[in-house]
Formats: sequence, C-alpha cells, structure tokens
Amino acid sequence: MSFGETRFKAFISYSHRDKGAAAWLHRALETYRVPKHLVGRETVAGLVKARVGKVFRDRDELAVSADLSGEINEALKATQFLVVLCSPASAKSKWVNQEIINFSCLKGDGCIICVIVDGEPYASNKPGQEDQECFAPALRFQVNNDGTVSDRPAEPIAADMRSHADGKQLAKYKVIAGLLGVGLDELVQRENQRHQYRLALVTAASLASMVVLSGLTWNAISAQRLAEERRGESEGLVEFMIEDLRHPLEEVGRLDAFEKVIEKTLQYFEAQDLADAPDETLGRWARALHFAANTRFQLGDDVAALEAANAAHAVTAELVERGPDSLQRLSEHGQSKFWLGQIEYAAENFHKASVSMRSYFSIAKALANEHPQNVTYVANAGRAAYSYGAVLTKTRNLERAIEHFLLADAYWGQLDKLIPDNEDVQLDRLYTNQWLADAYELSGDANESLKLGAKNVDGFRGFHERYPDDKDLEYSLVRELHRLSALELSAGSANVGIGHLNEARVRIEKLVSFDSKNENWRSEASAIEKLILDTAKK
Repeated sequence: MSFGETRFKAFISYSHRDKGAAAWLHRALETYRVPKHLVGRETVAGLVKARVGKVFRDRDELAVSADLSGEINEALKATQFLVVLCSPASAKSKWVNQEIINFSCLKGDGCIICVIVDGEPYASNKPGQEDQECFAPALRFQVNNDGTVSDRPAEPIAADMRSHADGKQLAKYKVIAGLLGVGLDELVQRENQRHQYRLALVTAASLASMVVLSGLTWNAISAQRLAEERRGESEGLVEFMIEDLRHPLEEVGRLDAFEKVIEKTLQYFEAQDLADAPDETLGRWARALHFAANTRFQLGDDVAALEAANAAHAVTAELVERGPDSLQRLSEHGQSKFWLGQIEYAAENFHKASVSMRSYFSIAKALANEHPQNVTYVANAGRAAYSYGAVLTKTRNLERAIEHFLLADAYWGQLDKLIPDNEDVQLDRLYTNQWLADAYELSGDANESLKLGAKNVDGFRGFHERYPDDKDLEYSLVRELHRLSALELSAGSANVGIGHLNEARVRIEKLVSFDSKNENWRSEASAIEKLILDTAKK
C-alpha cells in the first residue's frame, strides 16, 4: 500500500479497549457533511471541503498489510491531524505513545487533537490515582526532535466525550472544528437544527432507530442519485448506531436493550431485493445479521439466532459469488459459517456444527497462511481452530481437538510477535486454554487440566480486576472458577474446591440479579447450585 501526501485528514490513535469509541468517531467524522456556508473557505487547516476527509483507523486500513509498523508510519506521514483517544488503557499503550512520538516528529504537536473517553487527565500527579491517568507520556511531556520524551510539561487541549463533560456529540463537533480550522460556536449553531435527529440517535438510540428507519422513504425522491445518497447515509447511520451501542451494552451485560434496535434494522434490510441490492448494502446487511445472530444467541433465543445466521450465510454467499477474489467477502462468509456452527453447537447438533466449523476453519486457515502478517486473518484462524476444537471435544475426538487447540495457541504466539502485549490476544489464549483443559480432563490427564485451570483463573481474575464493570469478563471468571472447583473436588482438594465454588456462586448470583433474562448466566447459576448441593450430600 502506498500512501500519497496528506491522503488522510486524520489518523485515529487508540487502545483496542476503546475500539467502540474509535469506531463511532471514525464513522461520525467520515459521514459528516460540512455546512454549505463553510465550504470553500480558506482556514489555517486548508480549504474547507464538503466532507471532513478520509480518516485512518489501523484496524480498517491495514486489513491486508504485510508490514504493520511500516504502513502505520507511512500513514502518519500522509496524515494532516492525529486524533488521540485518551483513556487509562491508551495512556499505558506503547503503540499509542509511539504513534504520538512519530507524528510529533513529523508534524509537530500543533496538529494533535486529544479526545478523552475515560479516566482523568494528569491523574499520574495525584497519589493513589495514577491508574486513572488518561494522557500518554508523549502527551503529558514535550517530544524532542530525536523522538525522545522530555521532562518539559506539555498542555494538550482535549475534547471530552465523557457524559459528565462535553458528551459525545459536542466532543465530535470540537474535533471537526479543529480539523476544519473553524470556530466551534459557528459550527454548532449552524448544525444544531439540521442535525437534531442525529443528536437524538445517541441520547435515545432505540427510539431514534425507529425514526431513522421509518424515514427511509427514498421511493418518493424523484432524482435517483439523491435517492442513492440518502440510502447510503441512512444505512450508514443504522450501522454506526449498532456499532456504537453494541460494545457498551455487551460490557454491562444488557443486550436485551439492543433487541429493538436490531428488529428495526432487519426490517429495513429485509425490505430490499437481494438480487438488485448493491454490494455496500449487502455488506451492511450481512454485518447487521451477524450482530443479530450474536445478540439473540447470547439472549438464549437460539431459534431467532439460527434464522439470522442462515440469512447472513445467504447474503455473504451472494457476495462471494459476486466477488470471488475479494478477501474481505471470503472472510465475512467465514464469519457466517462460524455463527451457524456456534448456534448448531448450542443446540447440541454436533454433526452440523462440525461441518460448519470445519468450513470456517478451512477459510480462516487459508487466509492466514496466504497473509501471515495480517492481524485480522491470523486472529480469525486462531478462533476458528479453537472453535472447531470445541466441537471435536464434544464428539470425543480428543486427540484432534487437542491438536487444534495447540494450533490456536500457535496462532496466538504468531500474533504476540505482530502486536505485542495485546489484551485481545491474551483473552483468546485464555479461552483456548479453557477448552484445552477440558480436553485434557476428558482424555484422563487431570493434572494438566488442573494446572491450566488454575492459570486461567488467575488470568481472568486479573482482567476482571482491571475492568470490573465488564460483565462478560466476570462471567468468564465464574465459568473457570466453576470448572476448576469441580476438578479440585474430584482430586480430593475439598477446601480449595469449595472456596472456588462459593466465589463462583456469589459472582453468578450478582450477574443474574443484574440481568435475569440472560439465559447463559441463569444456566450457569443452576449448574453451580447443583454442584453445591451434590457436594453437600457427600
């Protein structure tokens, strides 16, 4: 990939823990239409155009990159502004800090825009609050010309997305004003009336989704080009709304609140003609169906989840047929096969699940082998390997299952070299080891299973302590405590086993009381209670 000079208006630098905020801001910037009265004005940031401009976000732009660090530096050279999402996670990220240093050396700190998403600025100067620091070292201190961080304090000015501060929408307008080189008041006053319904999208998401989707009446528009523009904008709004809502709702364990948004989204796409829809619409449709399958599966509605997964499979199959050489389409089709396999697995239809997961693994492995430096493809291959291994475990093909879990671990090792210290990779390794421990236990190797179980408990406990509000991480800790306690009780370590079991019960009861509709949590609570009763009888 070769980047031309100033190809990008902005480069978003962020920690993967803030990927939801990064995705939202990325789409918000690229879909923003500049008010007509500003277009053509010459400012300190250059000539104002009808759109903000192309925004670089590494997980999107480097989908097939062979040299991550080299491509990122090339992108920084071709970027006018660096937008840094500031949080405790990004403040600790070596990648984010290095991107700030590299950009400062290239363009100076005058073109760096900070956006606070979590934590507190300068908390590192307050005893006992150091972990809340949201500014990376290269933001708190001036960067020397040789790329070293000095001890001279810097004073970055930041927009603040936090709800008690600017909030998302005002923070977005502050960033846009900086990118365009215009006054915030002028921008907000002219935009407030025109984009009132978009502001409502964030503050009342479910209601706004109905408003947006019910307003898609481009059949009444006489000009075809305008109709296509309206459709693209509306579909883009729907997609960024889903992306914006999904991550925070997953973390707090309230996916039930997401169902109405999905229902209205699918109603819109189902009204389209599959044969005549453009590729962009089909791609958004497939992603919406993947979201639907994921959400409904987590809510325990396997019938609706399977229906969404089958529909997604049909859509991605059509896209692959249209573009058989497109790696992106092939990867999306693999995701459709994954969701089919996941739901079939939950229904205990292990024969069908084996076919789906084997197909998913075949696609993911081929892409990773062809592009071994591609982070997305290698990660998908690792997940495909342990997903297929999980099915093999259920069918008691334990030797092949262990082989696939170890292969997944090899992919995580490959990712460690590509993206060192990445927490997503660390989590995937823990999930893989959960299954590997099960396979060892079933094959009769209880000692190896116990060692992995204890290691996994420590790993999930560490993640939960870092992110105590993430319900999904706490559920993973509960499951590992439950599994480990059963092993310890069987091995005769009654006191240790009961201690882990009681902790699992306290944690799962708290989760169920938070969201009693989560079928996975309720099922786990019942299983833990049964083990406690069985243990008491002995």
